[in-house]
Amino acid sequence: MSRKKTFVKELTELEISNLEEGYKYGPSPDFRNRCQMILLSYRGFEVKAITSALGVCAHTVYANIKGWKTHGLPSLIRRPGQGRKPTLRADNEQHVQATRKAVKKYPQDSSQILRELEEMLDIEPIHERTLRRFLKKWATSGSASADG
Repeated sequence: MSRKKTFVKELTELEISNLEEGYKYGPSPDFRNRCQMILLSYRGFEVKAITSALGVCAHTVYANIKGWKTHGLPSLIRRPGQGRKPTLRADNEQHVQATRKAVKKYPQDSSQILRELEEMLDIEPIHERTLRRFLKKWATSGSASADG
């Protein structure tokens, strides 16, 4: 049994112009891609054709069409907090204190700092690049110079 064909059947002139403008001048590649999905669906392209043209999976196309039908243009915009959450946060005082202690204890050995943080914070293993990014954020926020 095959899936029911899903299309965007009706769009007003305003919606078409908004989608075309979003596709051409949208703020992010995701948004432009999603606008293009809706336009292609409206023009009669099947989901399989859209997936091969845009390099996305069918689930993505179905989800965006469903979002468009229920919420319109705002559903195509990525909302804050949709990405992966950081393992270490510069605004988390516990992370800052643990990092400060580990850096003081092992100032030149990042692998030891990583092990120390994993033990102290009881978190999943951290990659060295993650630690480096965190230390950069921490240093630019002004917290690194404060002695604790």
